[in-house]
Amino acid sequence: MRILVLSLFGLAASLYSFAALDVYREEQRARAPVRLDADAEVPAPRHPELNLKTLRAAFATEKYTDSLVPYLEGALVEAPSSYQSPFLLAMFYANRLEKPAVVRRSFEVALARFPANGRLHMTFAEWLLTPRASAPYRAYRVTPNDEDSRRQALEEIAAATELEPELTGRALDLLVRFRVPQEEWRALLPDGASDEATMRLILGAVERSTGNREARRGVLENVLAESGDTATLRQLCYYASRWGETELALSAAERWHALSLTRRSADLVEATVFLATRRLEGDDEGGAYEVLRDTLAELDRRRLVENSVELLVKMANAYLGRRRLAMAQSLYTEAAAVSPHDARAHLGLARIYRRSGDDDAALRELEQVLASEPGNEAARAELDAIRSEASTRPRR
Repeated sequence: MRILVLSLFGLAASLYSFAALDVYREEQRARAPVRLDADAEVPAPRHPELNLKTLRAAFATEKYTDSLVPYLEGALVEAPSSYQSPFLLAMFYANRLEKPAVVRRSFEVALARFPANGRLHMTFAEWLLTPRASAPYRAYRVTPNDEDSRRQALEEIAAATELEPELTGRALDLLVRFRVPQEEWRALLPDGASDEATMRLILGAVERSTGNREARRGVLENVLAESGDTATLRQLCYYASRWGETELALSAAERWHALSLTRRSADLVEATVFLATRRLEGDDEGGAYEVLRDTLAELDRRRLVENSVELLVKMANAYLGRRRLAMAQSLYTEAAAVSPHDARAHLGLARIYRRSGDDDAALRELEQVLASEPGNEAARAELDAIRSEASTRPRR
């Protein structure tokens, strides 16, 4: 009897050891680095983690070979409740441009298992929007369900951004790439799409898209109405100006400048130059000069001497570009008085004198620049030009 009991215990121990060893081997295989051989005959594995790990490693290197089919089948059997199994099946056939019906159904199953995954919604939307030009897709592409697929794709984008607002940038990239009309964008973005970062993303997307002018103007007007951030208004100013929306650019510039004044923004000089230049373009020289003086007064209160000089020089350059020599000379002179060794101010004065025909005064300014900055190439070029012209003049 004792021998029988001991035998039974020994048999049970052997079976347990064998099972434990088998589990251990499977765990070790799951942890081991995955090596793929596209031509090898691969038996269907039994460990769900190994299946998924192998598939993810293959997809990361863009390998979608027949040798992966056993792993796909194994993942579906061994991990029936995981969203990853049908998702990887969808990605496998989508990248092989095969079995579109299987791809769609696999995405739908994955989403049914993990509906809160915004990235999964976004990936499905991208697949739905991507044209199927290759042979396996031609019959599928011309079915009456194309418009339904597009509508479903937009619904997936809306769901993705609602679940994960940080996907807004990726959503906008899809909308631009697949030429979704700008007037449809608003409904596809999350309720928080009026935050400043999102508005800047929208402006950038509009810049890359080919929408009609009315839709683009509508986006600009919405941003102008909702934004209270200098960075967003700055972006709006440059886009509106580039798109020929002069009035919107001026309105945005006025708000940008006003906010920069009250909030002591670091881009106050840039906002002032932009606004004053827009007013000069509209022949409002009085308004441009008023903006300049208001900002200079604020910079003086803050004792920001370098910013004052920078503003004076940039506005002098703007006036010089518009052939307002007297105003340009006045501002360059003021900048030189505030900062006597500022090369930009003296270089500007030299150019004014040269245009006025006073080469001697121009030479004095250039020599002053080169005395403090011997490597100033702009001053050296001006000096060489003056000397070259002098050498070619006929002597009296």
